[in-house]
Amino acid sequence: DTTVTRLIGLAILEELGLNEEQVDSLQKIPYEVLYNAGTAAKNKILRKLREEGIAAARLEWAPSIDGDVMPYQLGSPEGVAISKDIPLMIGTTKNEVAAAMGNSLKPDATMNDIKEILTRTHGNKTDDFVLAVQKDHPNLTNPKELLDIDVIFRPIAVHIANSKSKLTGGAPTYLYMFSWQSPVLDGSLKAPHCIEIGFAFNNIAVNREFTGDSKETYALADLVSKTWTRFAATGNPNGAGSPEWQGYTKENGLTMFFDNPCKVVAHYDKTLMDFLSIN
Repeated sequence: DTTVTRLIGLAILEELGLNEEQVDSLQKIPYEVLYNAGTAAKNKILRKLREEGIAAARLEWAPSIDGDVMPYQLGSPEGVAISKDIPLMIGTTKNEVAAAMGNSLKPDATMNDIKEILTRTHGNKTDDFVLAVQKDHPNLTNPKELLDIDVIFRPIAVHIANSKSKLTGGAPTYLYMFSWQSPVLDGSLKAPHCIEIGFAFNNIAVNREFTGDSKETYALADLVSKTWTRFAATGNPNGAGSPEWQGYTKENGLTMFFDNPCKVVAHYDKTLMDFLSIN
């Protein structure tokens, strides 16, 4: 929101040794210097928000409230209320950016190596983060798998789903997780960012280098594309071939997992979402 935007702006000036009266000087600063200052400022404010218990998974440059073009944030109560009577289907992929993080690690990375990376995001709450993940995912055996846990997109999706489902008498919200693991590159991609798009449009025949082309892959693409089409046409994604998918509420915590087979899971990662202060 506007307050966070101002905090980041002030933090950038501080990183550069400038005050508010010198803001015009930003136009003369080399791109690389400004970029590095902006990154440091965003991370600083993100840590501050989390230490204060404020829900924040990630900060990026984006439009800010100006009272005219953008009167409020899309996820604010006012923004959510506009679409009260419109059904929502929202979700993420299981591993999102995990491949990019994990592939940069040495094969024998230890728990301490992993925690060093996690500290960049979670600071002095890193051990609490690890405990939350382990409670939600008791079958994790390799420390590197801690980097598979999405703390960017999933928390945002849950937050929006919670906000919309609170509206009395509003249209339903359907929350999903695309957990199917790609077999290409020896499985190193896992379920990365955007992989569900080819399935939603049922065009994986032209996306084989990303998804492979097994019979099971085409079957899942058929199911996913029909689910998306039904939702677009009727506002209800349910139909033959998939388990019953009830509307999400904070109380039921229902998430549809698109995989072979598909399944609906309640409160899949509640401990982690609570740790991240997602409400």
